[in-house]
This record gives sequence, C-alpha cells and structure tokens, in this order.
Amino acid sequence: MKNNFMRIVVFLFVAILLNACQSIADIDEIEPKESYTLLKTIDISQILSSNGDGVGRPDVIAIGDELYLAYGILTERNHHLVRMKPDLGLTLIENTPLELFSGYHDFSVDIRVSKANNKLWYAFEDNKFNADVFEQNFLNAAWYSETNNLIGQQTDIAIGITTLIPEAFSVNPTDVPSNPEACDDPTPFWHNNSYYVFTRAWSGWIDEFTPNSKHHIRVFNESFEKVDDFMLDLSTIMAGKTLSQNTLVYINGQIHLIGGFYDKRNDVKGGSAVYAIPLSDDLKTTAGDKIPLLTDSEEWFSKVTSAREYKGKLYINYQRYVSGDDTQNIAIFEIGNNFKLIKNLELSRFSLGGDGVTANHTSFEILNNMLFVFYPEINRRIFAKIFNL
Repeated sequence: MKNNFMRIVVFLFVAILLNACQSIADIDEIEPKESYTLLKTIDISQILSSNGDGVGRPDVIAIGDELYLAYGILTERNHHLVRMKPDLGLTLIENTPLELFSGYHDFSVDIRVSKANNKLWYAFEDNKFNADVFEQNFLNAAWYSETNNLIGQQTDIAIGITTLIPEAFSVNPTDVPSNPEACDDPTPFWHNNSYYVFTRAWSGWIDEFTPNSKHHIRVFNESFEKVDDFMLDLSTIMAGKTLSQNTLVYINGQIHLIGGFYDKRNDVKGGSAVYAIPLSDDLKTTAGDKIPLLTDSEEWFSKVTSAREYKGKLYINYQRYVSGDDTQNIAIFEIGNNFKLIKNLELSRFSLGGDGVTANHTSFEILNNMLFVFYPEINRRIFAKIFNL
C-alpha cells in the first residue's frame, strides 16, 4: 500500500512538472522575444543648439558605450557633435556641443559618421556658391579624425556637382565632367584597415545623365593618403536605374550596398525601390544577385543612410512616399529567411499642405539591446525615439 501511495505521489509530481513546462513553452510562443516596444520619444534640440531649434540632418554611430551624434546647424551651414550616454535621459557627456570642421567653403549640409578601430571619422559634403564647372569648384570633401577629440585634417576627395545649389539646375551638358558624381551625402566605410568614401552618380536634370549607375569610390590608408580611386559600375545589375542616398554594411561578413534605386526623377508610384547589392571584398564589382528589400508598384522607397546587422536581422532606415505623404521609417528583415520583412516602424509623417517636415536624413544605432533613432521634425528640430529590442 505504501509503495502504491509513493507511485501516485511521483506520478502527480511529474504530471505537474510537465504541465508547468508546457505552460512556459506556451508563454514563449505567445510573447515574442523582440517586441520593438517604444520606450520614449524625446525632443533633444535643447541640447543641440542654444536656441533649441535650427538643427537637422542627424547621423549617429556607437563607439564603446557612447552615442556620437553629428548634426547640422542649418542657419550656419556647418556641423556639430555631441556624445551621449545611452540612458533614457540621453545624458550629454560634454557640457556643450563640439563644433566640427566643416563648411570651409560656402556651405555644408550633409554629414555622415563612421568609426575606425573605435575612433570617430566622418565625411561631409561641402559646396561653393556660384560654382563654375570649368574651374572645378563643385566640391565634395571629407574630414577625418585620428582621435576622439576630433583633431584631424582636411581632405578634398572629389570634384562633383551638388544637388542643391541653383547652378546644378542650369549646367550645360557639354560642361559636365565624365562620369559626374553627386556632391551630396558621401558614404564613409572602414574596411580592411582602410577608409573608403563612396559618392553616388549625379543624374539630375540632364536627360543624358539619367539614369547613371557608375559610382565613385576612393580609398585612403591609415595616414589618410589616397591609395585607390575607382568606379563601381551597377549599370548591369540595376539596368536603367540610378541610386539615391545609400549606405554600406556587412551582412554575414560580406559588404552590401543598400539604397533606393530609381528610374525617374519625379516621385511617381513605384518609381523607386530599395535593394541590397552584395559587393566583392575590394568593392570594385558586384558579387551576387541584387536582393529586393522594399518594392511596391504603388509606392516610392529611397534614402537609406543607416543599416545594421543585429542578431540575425537587418535594420535599415528609409523614406517612403505615396499619395502626397512622406514618412520616415525603420524596417527590420530576417536575414536567414530570404530577407523577409518582419517589422516596420513609422517615425514621422509629412503631408503636403500640412504640418511636418519632408522625410529626410534619419539615422539610428543599436546599443545595449535598444534601438536609438534620430530624425528631423517640424520647426527644424531633432527628435529621438528609443525602442526596446
């Protein structure tokens, strides 16, 4: 009798234990491991400028446990930097923003940051008013920092044609240099102990340069001496299309170029889609088929300026345009599942005729299992959204 009683007790204990394990498994299935929960939205403009406004074009990189955020003072046409701890209060490390070297000609608009051996470096556009093609005054410049205190040197890297100043709209085709490049949003990338700067083809406002899919890449050694200068030809893999703002990122150890590729200048339905293009290790050729990330016959996707691979997923920012609305977004793809789109986060929206800001130049970083997104908002301000991953 005693043995039977013990058998019943053991049986009940095992049954309870199995039921508890199944309940835990059910909870794991119900509650996803990555919730992408929005933790906080913050207007950080007050720490970026003395007036609390007049800022834009943010770009961020994580170095160690700090966030380095570069941005433009729009009224001054130059750039500044703040270093922040990744707490929800975005604690400023320095008392005041650091003014970066930029705008050494007439004006500078876009800046892009990167890191090399955990040291900050950056590239930016630099322009001159009333530029003359014959004098080669359409400028594209980069500035590199050897240490985190931003003591570096000036390096002019390219002759291009700006996409901003009025002269770009009235250039005579016979004055345009061979394989013209856009003096806009240069993409910095540290690879094989070298500094790479990618500038996309210029293809605006002159029919014979639309589309243009031959893009410039310059390589500098650790002393910032130029050691290579070549072109990446995407005219075959992306036939009939050219490239908007873009970024370079490692995916499973291989470099990929990601950006919106378009075939029309006007924002027509389906006129632009976002692709990832695998590249060879020297970046001189493509190394596989293009990967469609965001495609839709009714919508327009462009301007990918940040991308990160994190725990088997690819994160990108992008601009979406459809039916008069611009939105700024983050898209998350499952790399091992044929880059399936698993989440889309809308950050901000601009409607024609309404309040808002044209969706443009967002940036993000992933640190401590959190997603930090920085984006422009109305009244020339910069906001941050922080998501839990």
